[in-house]
Amino acid sequence: MNRLKVTIRSWLKISEGYLKTDMVYLARGGFWSGLTFIFSAGLGFVLTLVFANFLDKESYGIYKYIFSIYGLLGAFAFSDLNILIIRAVTKGNDGVLKKAFDYSLKWNIPYLLVSSSVATYYYFSSNPTLATAFALIALITPLTTSYNVYGSFLNGKKDFRLISLSNTISGIVSSVATFFIIIYTQNPLLIVIGYLVTSFLTSAFYYFYTIKKYQPNEKFEEGSLAMGKHFSVMNAFTIIAQNIDKILIFHFLGGAPLAIYSFAQAPVNQILGLLKLAGPIYAPKILAKTKEENKKELPKKFWQIFSLMIIPTIAYIVLIPFFYKIFFPQYAEAIIYSQFYALVLLTFGKKFIAIPMPIYFSKKIQYQMSIINPTIDILPKLILLYYFGLAGAIAAILVSNVLTTTVSFYYFKRMRD
Repeated sequence: MNRLKVTIRSWLKISEGYLKTDMVYLARGGFWSGLTFIFSAGLGFVLTLVFANFLDKESYGIYKYIFSIYGLLGAFAFSDLNILIIRAVTKGNDGVLKKAFDYSLKWNIPYLLVSSSVATYYYFSSNPTLATAFALIALITPLTTSYNVYGSFLNGKKDFRLISLSNTISGIVSSVATFFIIIYTQNPLLIVIGYLVTSFLTSAFYYFYTIKKYQPNEKFEEGSLAMGKHFSVMNAFTIIAQNIDKILIFHFLGGAPLAIYSFAQAPVNQILGLLKLAGPIYAPKILAKTKEENKKELPKKFWQIFSLMIIPTIAYIVLIPFFYKIFFPQYAEAIIYSQFYALVLLTFGKKFIAIPMPIYFSKKIQYQMSIINPTIDILPKLILLYYFGLAGAIAAILVSNVLTTTVSFYYFKRMRD
């Protein structure tokens, strides 16, 4: 066993010369994150099979519509404290955990009010299903979001094992509840309620468990979370851009086309989920480096990742038709959309460039980017979806992805030393 560890470590060290990345550190954290992904991907796949076989396309479209509005409401939520919490914890200011919870709960009042307004609108529109869903979202989500700050605290502590454990158990609880609700009721509202309740319970449990385990000190740097308000405002347009396509598809094309669109994206999003695990793992390393080091290294990392993703992307495009025909024959029309959507994998490396931006850039530049990027994301969706339907929606994602990557590079290179 020791010989195997030494061999693996030596190979990782060799790969560092080519990838310019601390592969030993990444593998150490990536083991637990990878374990989480295997569980969540497996559960997600089983749930997707259940959705495909037990829920008709229209009902699944309603379910996805509720979650699209739920995602859109995130524009009014106060949830963008991750980088600030990680940075505070790495400095030894553990008091940020409880402060972040209070701060998040206080500034999520707008979310409560807007979500309640949406629920009221659907109530008077004689749609009790959507009214009930958004009333519960208004009550539960602010608490769940606030309890979830424990994840950033653990990230700052580099406790990837506990992060993995909490994410895995939370996923299992939520998936099991969803599985039984789909099997026995096929009711989109009950599926949403099951997700909201299980997410709240698991988040609350692990928040208090984290406090019990670490007994965080009271050290807290006043003002260290203040930028969170700005980050949340800046992130609002991005959240709208990420969800507007699904809402437009539901309203203009219907529930069944939204179901097809969602199934077209599902396999690629699973791959992106695996790739994104590297972000939280590597964030403490990136944030610990100087601005000059990151300015030099991160653009190179983008092109390294771009090159590495070419072969997997081609393989996906070739093999995905067989996957759909075996597992999701009901959604065969989603294949062509999924093949084109896979091209977003090539620009995944921009996620690393984005990690230090909230720390290095002035508020003025961050506000500029928070408007420019979502705008060039939303406009192609509005135009291409209107004229070309689902094909236009997929094309819009690809166009906006290239444009936002270009904007990120432009601002990153303009960053002052």
